[in-house]
Parts: sequence; C-alpha cells; structure tokens
Amino acid sequence: MPFLWEGESMRLFTLVFLVILSSSVAAADNIESIKVTAVRIPVAVDQMAAAITIITDEELELQQIFFLADYLKTIPGVALAKSGSVGGQTQLRVRGAEANQTLVMIDGVEVNDPSTGDEFQWEHLTVNDIERVEIIRSPMSATWGSDAIAGVINVVTRKSDLPSTFVLFGDYGTFNTQNSGARLSKAGANWQLNFSLAHNSSDGTNVSRTGDEKDGYRNTTYSIGGALAVSSDTNLTMNARRTDASTEFDGIDWATGLPADSDSVTDVHKDHLSVGLQTMLFDGLLYQSLRLTRFKSDNDSFLAGTDNGSTDSVKTGFYVDSRFTLTPNHRLTLAVDHEDTEFTQRGVDSAFGDPNQKQSMRTTGYVVAYLGNVNQQTSVTASLRYDDSSVFDSFTSWQVGATYNFSTETQLFANVSRGQKSPTFIERFGYFPDQFVGNADLSPERALGYELGLKQKFGDTHLDLTFFKADLENEINGFVFDSQTFLFTATNMDEKSRRKGVEMTLNSFLTDDLQVKLSYTYLKATEGHHTAGTNRELRRPKHSGSLAIGYRPQDQISLSLAATYTGKANDLFFPPWPDPSQVVTLDSYWLVSAAASYQLSENLSIYTNIKNALDNDYEDVFGFSNPGLAASLGLRFRM
Repeated sequence: MPFLWEGESMRLFTLVFLVILSSSVAAADNIESIKVTAVRIPVAVDQMAAAITIITDEELELQQIFFLADYLKTIPGVALAKSGSVGGQTQLRVRGAEANQTLVMIDGVEVNDPSTGDEFQWEHLTVNDIERVEIIRSPMSATWGSDAIAGVINVVTRKSDLPSTFVLFGDYGTFNTQNSGARLSKAGANWQLNFSLAHNSSDGTNVSRTGDEKDGYRNTTYSIGGALAVSSDTNLTMNARRTDASTEFDGIDWATGLPADSDSVTDVHKDHLSVGLQTMLFDGLLYQSLRLTRFKSDNDSFLAGTDNGSTDSVKTGFYVDSRFTLTPNHRLTLAVDHEDTEFTQRGVDSAFGDPNQKQSMRTTGYVVAYLGNVNQQTSVTASLRYDDSSVFDSFTSWQVGATYNFSTETQLFANVSRGQKSPTFIERFGYFPDQFVGNADLSPERALGYELGLKQKFGDTHLDLTFFKADLENEINGFVFDSQTFLFTATNMDEKSRRKGVEMTLNSFLTDDLQVKLSYTYLKATEGHHTAGTNRELRRPKHSGSLAIGYRPQDQISLSLAATYTGKANDLFFPPWPDPSQVVTLDSYWLVSAAASYQLSENLSIYTNIKNALDNDYEDVFGFSNPGLAASLGLRFRM
C-alpha cells in the first residue's frame, strides 16, 4: 500500500487520530466559515472547491511565533527547506511544486521577488501585524496568473475597529536572540489607522559542519495601514510595509563542496505599497475595486566587507475588479490586471561574462470568474484568464470546480485546472561567476492539475481529506552543466514532471479549552529527466505530518505543544571538480516546540517559547546545519 506510512511515526499519528474520533465531548463549533479574500469572488471556506487552511492571529500567539515560517511546517502539503540558522534562505513548496510557483500576497501586494527567482523570502516575514493567513493549496493561475500555478498564500494584516489598541512586547533567548515590537491602532466613525514595528537580532549559530563562526541576523519590519469611508458605499484603503534585514552566511568551499566559515553578508531592503478604492453601486448589485501596488526589492551581497554584487527588482501593478451579483445565488467577476516588472543585476565584469544588466517585462491579464449555487447542495466555480505578455506567447488559463453537500456534515469537492509559469529573470538572464549562466530561450512551464476532496464533521471534529495530482510540462531544470561555459545553466526538460498524493487534516475541540490538530501528507513528486540516477524531485519528503495541541485551563493561562515530522528527501551535492553531482539523502527528523503564557494582570502577560525541544541535529539543505534547542522568555503589555 503506497499511502501507508511505515514505522513508529505512523503508529503514533494513527493512535491520536482514533482518540480524537472516539471523543464524544461536546463543545461549541469554533471552526468558522471565514470569508476567503484570495479569490476574485470572496467566498466562505466551506464553499470553496479547493483545499484551504486559515491561520489566525490567535493561533500564532498561542505558539508564540515571531516568524511565520516557523508555523508553516504544521500545514499539510507544505514543505519548508531552510538553509541553516535564523535568516537563512527558506524555500516553501506546495504539493511538490517549485518554490517560485506559489503566489504570495500581503494586503493585496504580490511579493514574490523577481530578483530572487520569483520566490518569496519567507525567512524575513514577521507576524506582529498579521491578522490571518489564507493558504489555498490548489492551482490559481486562472485567477492570479503565472506565479499561482501551485496555489496562493494571502497574508492579511490587522485592521482594528476599536477606538484605540496598543501592544508592546519583548523577549530574550538562546543565541543572544532578541525579539521586540509594538502595534498601535486608532479608529473613528469613518476611519482607521494601524501601525506596527517588529525587530529581531540574533547571533545565530554555525551553519557549516566545521568551524565555529556564528551566522547572525538582523531584521526590522514596520508597516502602516489605513482606511477612510468616503461615503456609506465607498472606501479608500492604503497599506505600506518595509523590511530591512541583514543575514550572515557561509559560502561554499570549492575544495570540499560544502559550506565553510566565511565573512559573507546579504543586506535586503523590501518595500511594498497598496492604494485602493472600493465602491458599491446599484444597491450592492455591482462592487467595483481599483488597486495600485508597488513592490521593490534590493538584495546586496558583501564578501569581507567588499561589494560582491546585487540583484534588484521593481514590480508595479494595476488591478480592476468588477463584481456583479446577478442573483443572490449567482455572482460574476470581470477583472483586468496589468503588471510592469524590472530586473537589475550588478557585479564585476570579467572575461568570462558580464552580470551587469537591466531587463523588463509587461503582462496584462483578463479574467472572468463565476460562482453559483445550483441548489442547496451544489455550488460551482469557474475561472478563465487570458495573459498577454511582452515576452512570451499569449496563454489562456482555466479552472472548473464544484462542491456537493450530502448533508450538513459531509461535503465532496473536485476541481481541474490549467496554468502556466513564466521563466524567471534569473533563469533567463542571470549570471553568477563560477556558478550559473542564464538561458534566454526558455519556454514557460505548463501544468494540468486535479483535486478531489472530502470535508467531514464528527460533532466537534472536522476531517479534511484531499487527493491531488498535477502534471508539469516544460519543467525548468536549473542544474544543467554547460560544456561550453563550464557553468550550470537552465533548460526545459523534455518529459513531464508528475506530482500526486494525499493530504489529511483533523481538527478537534475535545473540550471548550482543549484543541488538537493533526495533519499528514503523502507526496510522490518525480521529474521526467533522471538527475544523477534518480527521478525524485529534490527536497520533497514523501511523508510529513504534524500534531498541535492548544490548552487554556484558565482564562489567564495558555499552553501549546507542537510536533512536526519531515520524512527523508533527496538533495544534490556538488563535489569538487571534476567529480559529477551526486544525489544524497536528507534524514528524516522530528521538531518539537512548546509555548506558554500567563496573564499577570489585566494589561501584562509573561510568555515563553521552546524550539527544537529534543535538540535534534537536522538539515533541510545538504551541508547546512539548523539550530539546536532554543528557548526565550518575554513580556507583553496590552491596552
């Protein structure tokens, strides 16, 4: 049986699963039908023909999370690969897709970074101002275009309707790690204003297997947002965010092919801005939205204090949505997106190549999206998107889905979709001395995806079970050796890349005070071209899962325990020339974390957090060691 999970890990998860299902304790239904805003037609979770996870600010605070990436390991279908210490490159892959195939938005701004291969830099995202996170693990290219071929992660920041809210916190922990931050919200009859500041500094740990140099990290993130009700039907909104971060890292020792201590630093500066206008017309029959966004990223590298090159990008977007309520059960959206993207690389010109360049691309997308309730049991969704690019051939993405409710406790959903991912600027034009040269002749990747899911309620226990499959054509392989330049380059693969698997999530309120979450993912991800004797996709564990327990025995006390399992995965090791690359195995591992908070008074609480409580040694990327046991203690003031 291919979906069975051998060994003690599977037996443990099975035991917890049975205990939860057998519980007959009554509790209030705390699982809400939250409106999902990461789609062109906002819809309740239980109406979506897709697998969705909603993370709330209460869940993040229960586990005393500072960086969102630390929580995402508990999400089914999500695999994280972190290159060592805090601030190290962190890649997120949904259902075996590439790290640049999931669209990430923060308050409507697309923040996938063109200067880092269209990946979002998860290592820098703090949670201080986050209200909720919507994770749609289903192809969304028909809604949002190229970057959403594997799904969408939508981050929504806090909007307070209270007259005034103020939060101040700070904690200190292992590795000389200091976290601090503040939030201030003000609101009036027709306006609101929110400000947030978060800061992290850490000496870090030694990333390489040898030596003793610590790789430190600094991050300061601040944001401001506001809304003004111009009239009863019209709102103006604005959100701005800036992140300044500095990461120390180890370079590759070409004598061993492994990371080694070096005086290397990357400074990152990210800005994004969103300004929007929303209005209701004709007694609510037409909702009109206009939005202007700008994302800017600067990534500067230094070696021994000397400039070692940079990549920068600017992405400007203009979005128009017209949402028609045809009848109470039928809604239609017409939308137009226009995006201008610029990419700049700077470096030292040499006889082997010149990295200095500036590239650009324009894309306009036209979207039609429909949501309809056929009857009380059945709803259907359909989206069609036509993308007109200044570089690539025009392409039409589509998606069709449906849900069917057998009862109030049982729902079945299915969808099928077709999407495209354009090659990145790095893949086409990037040049990194002694490492990589781009290929301007790359074709877009194209995927056909299928999904079948079951949502089942057993009293106060919710079970989600989803089967998924995706076939990717023209997959881009960025580890192809070019015999003419003696560098690696990117090329489209001839055969399909295939991903399939199953996700399971169990969420239960055993009592009013005790919540248990269990997740498991089986994934088979293969590529058509055999790389160094194997066809398993890299850094995609076949088995992964999590167990999270939240307990509030009293109003002033909260406790949490979380355990995540990451199964064995393949990676590539590049030994010194002339030896060829080798496929290596990353060992499986457990990560256990715990957190607690106690309300000292009406406004003051004390909290603590323990990470990697078992002090396990593990690697997500071959040769890059992750931190061991870490603990922190802090205070939070709220009024």
